[in-house]
Amino acid sequence: MRGLLQPAQAILDTMQIGVTQTDADGTILYANPAVAEMYGYEVGELVGCNLSLFDASGEGAEPTASWSEDSTSWASEQLHRRKDGGTFIVRTLSDVVSGSAGGTIVTGHEDITERRRAEEELHDRYEQESLSATLQDPLTGLPNRLLLLDLVEQALGRAKRHPDYLFAVLVLNLDRFHLVNDGLGHMVGDQLLIAVSQRLEPCLRSVDALARMSGDEFGILLDDLSNISDALRVADRIQQHLATPFQIGNEEVFTSARIGIALSTTGYEGAEDAVRDATLALRRVESGTAVQHEVFDPVMHRRAHARLQLETDLRWAMKREEFRIFYQPIVSLENGAITGVEALLRWEHPHRGLLQPSEFLSVAEETGMIIQLGSWVLEHSCGHLREWHERTSGEPPISLSVNLSGKQISWSDITAHVERVLKETGLDGRWLRLEMTETVMMDDADPTLGVLSDLKKLNVSLDIDDFGVGYSSLRYLHRFPIDALKIDRSFIEDVHKRHESKAIVRTILALAANIGVTVVAEGVETAEELAFLKEVNCPLAQGHLFSRALSHDQMTPLIGSHRYAV
Repeated sequence: MRGLLQPAQAILDTMQIGVTQTDADGTILYANPAVAEMYGYEVGELVGCNLSLFDASGEGAEPTASWSEDSTSWASEQLHRRKDGGTFIVRTLSDVVSGSAGGTIVTGHEDITERRRAEEELHDRYEQESLSATLQDPLTGLPNRLLLLDLVEQALGRAKRHPDYLFAVLVLNLDRFHLVNDGLGHMVGDQLLIAVSQRLEPCLRSVDALARMSGDEFGILLDDLSNISDALRVADRIQQHLATPFQIGNEEVFTSARIGIALSTTGYEGAEDAVRDATLALRRVESGTAVQHEVFDPVMHRRAHARLQLETDLRWAMKREEFRIFYQPIVSLENGAITGVEALLRWEHPHRGLLQPSEFLSVAEETGMIIQLGSWVLEHSCGHLREWHERTSGEPPISLSVNLSGKQISWSDITAHVERVLKETGLDGRWLRLEMTETVMMDDADPTLGVLSDLKKLNVSLDIDDFGVGYSSLRYLHRFPIDALKIDRSFIEDVHKRHESKAIVRTILALAANIGVTVVAEGVETAEELAFLKEVNCPLAQGHLFSRALSHDQMTPLIGSHRYAV
């Protein structure tokens, strides 16, 4: 027992923690009963043996393997071996008693196997819970988008191995869900989502999967279908189940769903592609009114890709100055004089040539680019009009008609912008006519009335474009500060041959006379149409019979003295 004092040995002999004393080479000089019991030996069997007797890790004996002249204490965890061959995890704490050549090392040995096992179980449970949280929607408890994609990926694998295997992916969202959130609060909205998920599950089989993708959007994998038409039957069943109102607390809530469907027969390479196409089909349904579910077809993808490309090109077009303004004359049917021009936007696309507004304005409207684009048209066309007024100072000034979209009408700065353009171009407001459709005006009639009243303070004229094809309320029409009605071209085409068109045109002219506004007939193409319009005393017209839309340079020589044959 070299190196230990008798009182110290007595203490160590009774300790519950295993203790060894070794020389620098790892030879055991002392082992207390606790360490002997831990390893399954008698004390006498250990004294004189090397600590490598315990090593089961293949990393060398402890504690001498970690000892250097610079270290006085250290700790380690290793796999150790008992006398019977069993292994367990031991934590050792070693201290140098003397740093001389004959110094000794005292090491405490603690069996931490159970502690590490408990920690591993806790860690595994935590990882499982974390994985569950990653793959599960916390509100409904359903799988989330990530897990649904994994399940669809597995289905794709089965489809590639078995050519007859069929599946479908459905993406659905709830109609008017935002009204529930806005009107009843997000708590009711959350409860509705939970109730919807519970009502959807009975519509599916045990092999199918229902997931909440995001917000009010759900995804469904219909697995191992016997016939692809089964997907349509499930879609019908879902819509029937959702038709019954939901009782959320004291509130009765109605909702329905629109559904996009992607079929495995399309031949997908990845799960994201299938979900994307189901979503494209859903968006197609949302843009309609009657159909509640739609099956994806490749044309939808081509359209979506083309639309995205158009949006990208549109953004670049502003920077590259690819837009052009053309002008179509508005002609007096009394004497053939040009009384005004309508500014018409064209896009000189670098690859597709000159594009008409119908090919890109809807995208500009959806993306909000119509604000910038409309402002550009107003600024440049007003500048051109001012230039024409200066060139024809001895002639009656002509007016300029510029279209305003719904986004522009709801733009908070529209009045200030028009005022700024008039000031910068030096144009008198009475020569500017702002056109908007009936639909734009009536979508939000009361706020629109306020905007139009503010614009009228700038002395500009306000005209209703494409009149007769919208849904004007005569009550509002009387209240709006309107100066002109433009009869839609659909009523002018072959008007001399169609009794109902003649009646409509006469009615519009009578209405205009009663409320004190003028009328412009659009789309006049033939001499017969012109003859009828003169017969019913329509004052103004425009169309290809007089002139196609002209560039600024083409229009300039006509301003002033030119007369059309009427």
